[in-house]
Amino acid sequence: MNICPQCGNQLPQNANICPFCGFDLRISKQNPVSSPYSYTPAQGIPSQAVPPTQPYHPPPVNTASQSPSFSSYPSMVTEEKDTFFYLSIAGLVLGVINLCSWILPICGCPLSLTGGIVSGIGLKSKNKTMAIIGISLNGIGFILSILNSIFGFILGLGRQ
Repeated sequence: MNICPQCGNQLPQNANICPFCGFDLRISKQNPVSSPYSYTPAQGIPSQAVPPTQPYHPPPVNTASQSPSFSSYPSMVTEEKDTFFYLSIAGLVLGVINLCSWILPICGCPLSLTGGIVSGIGLKSKNKTMAIIGISLNGIGFILSILNSIFGFILGLGRQ
């Protein structure tokens, strides 16, 4: 097989023109000219890929009888979700919001009751701290809302 001096592709023996780049091989046989832009394939490099010296061996695959061990991956082991903990957080958040809304008793009273109930359910959590703080904040907010209602009622009676 011949190699095209222009593009470096392999050619059949009787080819006069390269089917890849259109180079006239008859001219190169008569007058070999080295062009600064012509491609000359490197000597000693085989045209086909050389197989790797060491074959690839994939790691063994776990079969159904083997169970994966998570002891080396402690971050992948998840504990059972504690929904009561999330309720205690919700009660705490409602308590913080309630401390801002006690000025309007129409908002403060229902919000403090809702927050107190949610925090009370959150007491079933393993971590009761947030639920206790939520109950305290909602209780303070409820007392402030009731006092604000009573104060507004008294002021309303005095104007009549």
